[in-house]
Amino acid sequence: MLRTIQSLLMVFCVLFFAGLALAGPLEEGVKAYQDKEYARAMEILIPLARENDTTAQFYVGTMYGKGEGHSQNLEVAAHWFTKASHLGHPSSQLYLGTMYYHGRGVKKDLGQACAWWIVASARGNERAGKFLNIAQAEMSREQIQQSGKIAQEIMKTLQGV
Repeated sequence: MLRTIQSLLMVFCVLFFAGLALAGPLEEGVKAYQDKEYARAMEILIPLARENDTTAQFYVGTMYGKGEGHSQNLEVAAHWFTKASHLGHPSSQLYLGTMYYHGRGVKKDLGQACAWWIVASARGNERAGKFLNIAQAEMSREQIQQSGKIAQEIMKTLQGV
């Protein structure tokens, strides 16, 4: 019995420390962000974002958008959300749509906002559908149709992503 417990404890330790060793830079950057170590998170995540890691792009955009660890820069936030959105990141698509809706960091454009929310919703982001319903109440039928066409074009570029 004691030998079994020792064996199980040994297996647990090996798996636990192997998991720590497997944690890569992305996980380290996300953890730094969650721990509110924004400068460290940026240092880790920006190189990954430049290499088209969509999760890193999302976090970098979020930090620029909120001014976490440095001054707020909505244009730079929009840049990172746009890159991640075109690579298929649904949360970035939601945020980019919101930026277009409010005209923050980009020119206000309800058609683009709705298009990105349609895409995000189609990719599983439930909040995007709620935002879409609110925005469409402010739009004409023609504007709604145009945003649908924009969303279709975006989705064509995301095929296989």
